[in-house]
Amino acid sequence: YFYDKYIQGEKIEWLSYAPHTLTQAREELFISGPLYPFLLAIIFWLAPLADFTFVRILGILFDLGANLLLMIVGIRLVGRLPALLAGLAYAVYFPFVLSSTLVLLDTSTIFWMLLTLYLLIRATEGNSRAYLFWAGVVSGLLTLNKPTAMLLAIPLIAGLYFYVRKKWPPALFIKRMLWYAAPLAVIVAGWVTVTSVHYGQLAVRNPSYAASNLRQSTSIEFEGYDLDIVEDDFWSRSITKDIIADPIGFVGLIVKKFDRMWRRPYNDFKRSLVLPWQADEVMHLILVFFGLAGLLLLSRLEFGLVAWLVFIIGYYTVIHLVFHSNSRYNLNAMPLVFLAAGHFVALLWSSWQQDTVNKGWRLAGALVLLLAAWQFKPDWVNAVFNTGVSHGMVIACLVLKSGLLSLGLLLLGKILVYDGCPRGRLLLILGSTAVICVTGWTMTLARNNWSEFECRLTNPHQVAGTRLYISELPVAKDGEIFAVAVDINTDYGPDATFVLSAGSTEQRLSWEDIRLKKMFYPKPVYQHYAYLIPLGAEAFRQYVIMPVADSLIREYLDRYGYLDIKISLEHDNETDNGWLSLWGNYSCPNDSQYIPGIRFTSINATSIERFIHEEDPRIHYPVKCLSDSTISYYISNDQDIATGKDLSPTPGVQLGRYNMFLLYIKPDSDFLIY
Repeated sequence: YFYDKYIQGEKIEWLSYAPHTLTQAREELFISGPLYPFLLAIIFWLAPLADFTFVRILGILFDLGANLLLMIVGIRLVGRLPALLAGLAYAVYFPFVLSSTLVLLDTSTIFWMLLTLYLLIRATEGNSRAYLFWAGVVSGLLTLNKPTAMLLAIPLIAGLYFYVRKKWPPALFIKRMLWYAAPLAVIVAGWVTVTSVHYGQLAVRNPSYAASNLRQSTSIEFEGYDLDIVEDDFWSRSITKDIIADPIGFVGLIVKKFDRMWRRPYNDFKRSLVLPWQADEVMHLILVFFGLAGLLLLSRLEFGLVAWLVFIIGYYTVIHLVFHSNSRYNLNAMPLVFLAAGHFVALLWSSWQQDTVNKGWRLAGALVLLLAAWQFKPDWVNAVFNTGVSHGMVIACLVLKSGLLSLGLLLLGKILVYDGCPRGRLLLILGSTAVICVTGWTMTLARNNWSEFECRLTNPHQVAGTRLYISELPVAKDGEIFAVAVDINTDYGPDATFVLSAGSTEQRLSWEDIRLKKMFYPKPVYQHYAYLIPLGAEAFRQYVIMPVADSLIREYLDRYGYLDIKISLEHDNETDNGWLSLWGNYSCPNDSQYIPGIRFTSINATSIERFIHEEDPRIHYPVKCLSDSTISYYISNDQDIATGKDLSPTPGVQLGRYNMFLLYIKPDSDFLIY
């Protein structure tokens, strides 16, 4: 009733759950904070139209105010030109354009944070206690707006200390901080009291939410993803014991979450304005790289100018390395990244104005080397020399990429004209190389993510398959089944049809086939994203699972000694430009390998737990394939077979295997894989 009455101008598609009642909606206040819902309630109460028009106007006003505050603060911290460049970056950065018109907390959070920062700076300029008092009030509003910002007062106070340590003695600093801390403490204490009374225990927000968040985000096996389905011992397992048992894996998880937070801009819906969304992703990477370089270069100057940038960016990074991490969580820190990036660009520009030797050649060489370090892939070596792709080659290529990156940064550093402090050049080279290489190496080598490949079928005359040689196969008992799993996706649309066969069993399947829908569990959020982008379920990579009778498998194995699994397109119009992609893995030793996760919640349901972006890997699980050996093959009517599709750079050499498996599924949801 509440939603129908007050929210009529928006189409709301409820997924696999029912709409919240008013009582349930009030519970959300103890997760997201009460301030923003309170502002929305006032708008819905006063607005002449019961829709989101005025809410969007509020978001745009917050966004404009945040940009203005960013430039005002930036002028005082990094100078006029860097501040104006940061404001320009903020204005054209698409995630801020997008989030300002969505009902999200991030735009208002950024506004309150920058307003607090501005008031703290003004308090130091005129020694005014009033500015400190109002900074404390705004910090309290920031906490009510988003509870995760409650501890943001720590980096704010620490940054202020470094900013005024030459001006305010320690005793005076402590006295002045009481004017800031008092109103903040009153507001926070009031909210903590309300929350604690509501839950019957000391709490800042819903205590079960925080506990669930921490448990999921520290799961090494499931890579810290926010999953709809969790393991049976979710609430009983010890987080500490998991970390102690696999400290290297936990460090790898931290690096993955760092990469997950900073690699992409927040744009899960792949929307665009002026530039395509792919260009926005490239611009984001450039801004983050410039921000990292600028942060390192600023640190060579008076630390008081850069302390707030370091501490606030570090605060949001650490918070989301501990808890959930995705691209949306970089939004609150991005304005300060823009200030650092503005400093780097301004320094580069001022250095370019100087009469330095060979600056044009150095800049050109730096750009070529940095671009090569960014784009160079092991596949290039395979394409040129037909050497195949191996773990050793990948490591060698990573070493080469790291060298190219260091050389590019060295040439770039040679262009920069410093104020008698060469330490900045060393910080730029070593710091940037360390951060980028640790992230890149971990993401590439973790669970053999480098080894995945795609085989694209474009017409019904092409067939891809895997031949499994199996000497021993258990007899299926009651409740146990055999099934074939194939890792595919397509762009043909929901009417796309394909032929999947396992031995003598052959089925013509379509994405609209009811059997496919019953055989896996798609996360509701992916259904919603698919509607908004729009993409059909067929565009998402998933395992198509086809049950096969035990007797037919045994009959085929007895007759031929192997089981053939193959797939091909079936469509009438051969002029179509669509495709079906079969995915595989270059790294497949006989004893074990990592494969995209098949995770059974019951005999009839698997989960496709992955993010919307095509480059985000699904959770990879270590498995031991029980087949004696396998041969993957590719058949085409084309005279020239593209390199890699037949998985054989030289006759008799098999590079990898398609993700085509025979599963032996047990009633307890456990399964064996061949």
